[in-house]
Amino acid sequence: MGGKLNIDDILFITRAVSVAYGLSAVACTGAGIFTLWYAAPDIKFPFSSASGVWTGIFSFVIFVLGNKTVKGYNIDYPSSSKRKVIAFYTFVIMDITFGILHVTFSAQGFSYCNTEMRIGGLYCNAEERPRLLLMEGFNIAFGVIITLLSVAVTIYLSLRRKINILAGIPTDSRSVSDYVTP
Repeated sequence: MGGKLNIDDILFITRAVSVAYGLSAVACTGAGIFTLWYAAPDIKFPFSSASGVWTGIFSFVIFVLGNKTVKGYNIDYPSSSKRKVIAFYTFVIMDITFGILHVTFSAQGFSYCNTEMRIGGLYCNAEERPRLLLMEGFNIAFGVIITLLSVAVTIYLSLRRKINILAGIPTDSRSVSDYVTP
């Protein structure tokens, strides 16, 4: 069933995904900070949640965990990295929820400002409304990217038991050393 899995390929994908998390974290945190800036001085609920900031910080933690996992990985003794691998995988799964919440809060803020533009009202900062709508659009986009990235990483590591291979847990009758190319 398919080609032989190689631990180097799994580590390369993990590093690439970690870099993607790092870039997404910086963009998401930046958009979250600007959203708070443009929503000031009277910040109300969807904007006061600061979902962009905490989603970005959480994604940055995944970036750090992924890099530590790859850098400290010992091919001869892979189970020594088991805690890092499991922590990385757990945080990726949790980031799906963070991303969905971020998209939800951002969409709600976008909807409030957009509705207010059409019917009038004072829910958004009137002077900064166009910038706030733009930032909420960016927040929605970054939240979707982070959510889809987390789902893709979860599926990738789950298929063919790559998470077990990476954590040094023997699968079936083969040992982990069967996945290492000489």
